[in-house]
Amino acid sequence: MLAVGIAFAAYQAWVWPDRVRPRQLVVLAPEGMAVSVIDGPEPLDSTRGVNAWMVNPGPMTLLIQHSDGPTEETPITIPKGLGTLMLDIQFDENGILQIGYF
Repeated sequence: MLAVGIAFAAYQAWVWPDRVRPRQLVVLAPEGMAVSVIDGPEPLDSTRGVNAWMVNPGPMTLLIQHSDGPTEETPITIPKGLGTLMLDIQFDENGILQIGYF
């Protein structure tokens, strides 16, 4: 009976389709910057430079609006997995957008 149960469980694990699970995306941006997802969901929270969304894995585009600079669009990819994905948005001394994944 145990061997049949183990064999059945192994078979189910082998043929079970990949399930797409949404992840929480948290974007940390300097104050004075507005961050949004183009053609995406509304943020769950947007407080003092911390922006959070529930998103599905795959490509998306962030719209970054700086209070005293131009608006920028940047593509990002949300990897499959569990848990929260955090992005840190900064501009270097030349004004080039720097994104850190952690």
